[in-house]
Amino acid sequence: MARPLADARLQEASGVAPSAAHPGRLWSLNDSGNPPELFLTDTLGRALGRWRVKGAENLDWEDLAIGPCATARGRCLHIADIGDNRGARRAVRLYRVPEPHAVPAPDDALTARAEALTVTYPDGPDDAEAAYVTPAGDVVIITKGRRGAFAVLRVPASAWRTPGVPARAEAVGRLPLSAPSRDGQLVTGAALSPDGRALAVRSYEAVYRFATDARGLPSGAPSRCAGSGGQRQGEGIAWVGPELVALVGEASGPQPPGITVVRCPSPPQ
Repeated sequence: MARPLADARLQEASGVAPSAAHPGRLWSLNDSGNPPELFLTDTLGRALGRWRVKGAENLDWEDLAIGPCATARGRCLHIADIGDNRGARRAVRLYRVPEPHAVPAPDDALTARAEALTVTYPDGPDDAEAAYVTPAGDVVIITKGRRGAFAVLRVPASAWRTPGVPARAEAVGRLPLSAPSRDGQLVTGAALSPDGRALAVRSYEAVYRFATDARGLPSGAPSRCAGSGGQRQGEGIAWVGPELVALVGEASGPQPPGITVVRCPSPPQ
């Protein structure tokens, strides 16, 4: 059963990522048009702090992932400002910011200044809500499926070395999912398991588990491992155990924003 997110300011939870600095806790963020903020919560939905992201703008934040920083110390939160419902953005943006360590934090807490990276797609604008980071630091974006296919796009870690130069994402494949015939089948979130061997991809209706190759990219056919967790507007996903994923969803009608944990086991051999 979904638990409500206790922080009243987190009404449009569109992404979630496990904390590296605070085991058992999760980071989340709001969708488009909201302040550029990160929220700390857990699988019970408790409000554990809020940080404004310095040097960032929330045009259409859609996903959140934890991954390597530029240096070997600490971990960074990667914010995917990739939403494009109208398919009109000539470029999208990624942010990378060191994970805050101070908990709890006052409401005026600021993160370190975020790095920003402008990204273009090889086939022009496309709507996307799912992104994750590989162990090598590559950002992988999966399009939502509005064009009839789920494109997998890779932004190499090396692109962060020249932040003033737009990075061109590389098309590396498509998810072998049926083309969406209704909005419920659109892809809204993705998360790589801590060991890098499994990728969980969610739509509004279901969660799919993929094996991954040596680059951290989806490989082979998926298994459907879970439903929507009872969320009408399910957006984010994060691994919280070897076979457990946390799902966050936005407020939808009478349903408040919430978080739930579901099993996503390996398919039987």
